[in-house]
Amino acid sequence: MMLLETLSRATSQDVAILKSAEVQLREWEINPGFYSTLLKICSEYNIDPSVRWMAALTFKNGVDRYWRRTAPK
Repeated sequence: MMLLETLSRATSQDVAILKSAEVQLREWEINPGFYSTLLKICSEYNIDPSVRWMAALTFKNGVDRYWRRTAPK
């Protein structure tokens, strides 16, 4: 799955890899089903914990950005 690979790259210590993964995640965050897929990844215990953590962090940031009362419309 491309999202899993991108989340894995987002945990990289290499700044170039990390930045490209962050850009890709930002592009996907407005797509329908993105956040529900992140939640599924968070609940899969056979996935690397750092990738699950990144999925949870991405989900949290999306809630702050799009679902709060002060979110841009």
